[in-house]
Amino acid sequence: LLPRVFNVAVITLNQHIPFSSLISPVCIRSFNGQNDAGKTAFGSGYGLDKSFTFTGVKKHVKMTIDNEDQCWSFYEDQLSVGISRQLFCASGTKDNGPFNGDGPLYMKADGQWFLRGMLYLYRTWPNGTLATETPILYEDISMFVNWIEEQAKDYK
Repeated sequence: LLPRVFNVAVITLNQHIPFSSLISPVCIRSFNGQNDAGKTAFGSGYGLDKSFTFTGVKKHVKMTIDNEDQCWSFYEDQLSVGISRQLFCASGTKDNGPFNGDGPLYMKADGQWFLRGMLYLYRTWPNGTLATETPILYEDISMFVNWIEEQAKDYK
């Protein structure tokens, strides 16, 4: 089983940060048994150009939430790694081009954007680009909603 190391933190600020086209809040949602397999999500990270040179330009790429059973069996069968049920997979396409998928995964539901996952594990080629045939593992943020709310309750 992969180690249980999570990328979730609550940071409190002493001053207000004004929202803009580059800075905006994102919602979180509890898991209510919804199945997101096959739904569109967007990964973000820093892009590479066609020569695989880091550009420093943030990219947003369209991805699809994978079927849980296929995700888990891929990692268990192909890589001999067991994964926690607090993780899920999403896959991009070769049409995304070079991409270093090092950031969050977000979705839109009921007209509202929300954080669906945080990067946990991905596989790259020796030149540092994402191996697009390998599903990316994300931590399921919905599993942390209660913990996040508990940490933030004094700051609402």
